[in-house]
Amino acid sequence: MADEIVYPEADVIHGLHAEIVSESDVTDSGVHSPGAIEAAVTYVSEGYFGQAPETIHEKAVHLMRLLVARHPFADGKKRTALKAFGRDAEGVDIDEVVSYLEAHTNKE
Repeated sequence: MADEIVYPEADVIHGLHAEIVSESDVTDSGVHSPGAIEAAVTYVSEGYFGQAPETIHEKAVHLMRLLVARHPFADGKKRTALKAFGRDAEGVDIDEVVSYLEAHTNKE
């Protein structure tokens, strides 16, 4: 039996963002679109219009993408998306990510 995926709730993501705001004197607080956060969580957990990411990796990428691209927060979008996965921006190994993407990108 596969492990059950536990999806973050929108309230948890709001809390992570509040932590990011409190950690920096230059990060503006504010939520532009609470619905965008809910929609991101719903998309990765249930999907929309018969389409949903299938693997844990697809779900993770889409959640991060939606938390950044839909601009739900006034500031700290990328840091919040990373923190949702237990990472800080400084903890991301860019070379490792680039190597992974190069190895797993369809080269036509």
